Amino acid sequence: DKYLHLYDLVRRQIESNWEEAIDLLEEGKKAGLIKKDANLEIFRMMMEASLMTFFEKDTLRSAGLNYTEGLDEVVKILLEGISV
Repeated sequence: DKYLHLYDLVRRQIESNWEEAIDLLEEGKKAGLIKKDANLEIFRMMMEASLMTFFEKDTLRSAGLNYTEGLDEVVKILLEGISV
């Protein structure tokens, strides 16, 4: 597949570099903006899985969304689910 290299590059990027985001979410916990018992590792896995689905399937197109709109929806849904 001619896009396999690009897909692999995107997948590796999505699966890495979560330290800053997790640190921010931890700060949100300390500030009372995110539930104390929110499992941030599960949140990270859900976020990764959502983003990978965008690339693996025709999910966004069938929902009538572009990548930015889809990402906004995922973030909104996941954060509202863990926000106080």
